[in-house]
Amino acid sequence: MQKLILTSSSSQTIHSWVTQLDKSPTDLSLVFIDTAQELEKGDKHWLDEDRQALIDVGFTVLDYTLTGKTQNQLEKDLAPFDVFFVAGGNTFYLLYQAQQSGFLQLISNPDNQKTYVGSSAGSILVCPDIDMIQFIDDPAQAPNLRSTVGANLVNYLVLPHWGNPVFQAGYAKSLEKLYQSKYPAVLLNDNQYLVVEKGYAKLVSNQ
Repeated sequence: MQKLILTSSSSQTIHSWVTQLDKSPTDLSLVFIDTAQELEKGDKHWLDEDRQALIDVGFTVLDYTLTGKTQNQLEKDLAPFDVFFVAGGNTFYLLYQAQQSGFLQLISNPDNQKTYVGSSAGSILVCPDIDMIQFIDDPAQAPNLRSTVGANLVNYLVLPHWGNPVFQAGYAKSLEKLYQSKYPAVLLNDNQYLVVEKGYAKLVSNQ
């Protein structure tokens, strides 16, 4: 993987994180992988805001789902794109579809040189494990999930929306489990993101 940009809320930090790219958004092709939201109900303003923010800074956005795809299809369909944007939603469902389709193997391949941008669940997917998010996302959305092991592109846990009152109760339940985890954790509020490249990580605050 060439570069990872891991956000809590992409739309709130996009004017900062696009400066971390090697080219202008107008010169990069981007695929918007919205799989994580497929079973989510109610208002999905966060998804619309992330998509619109990408368009506003100059990206041409193509929506794409991993659901029902094979790894051969993914390799063919995603080959033309410079940037994989993996949107938010339910992380357990996203991981299940990433396992089933072969997307997990695709992004874990060291020869893969695509830039990966995650928003919320999309950021958690690259972690060594997603089990820690069970009090934030509903594991029942992926009843056939065979393992909570993620893409393991970073060696720590990324916990988005830290400080957001909507997630306070869930994170309060997570603290004991977090203490017992063998992995360190990076707590991202909605105005922060991580840039990971060549084994180094940089935390950026967009206040």
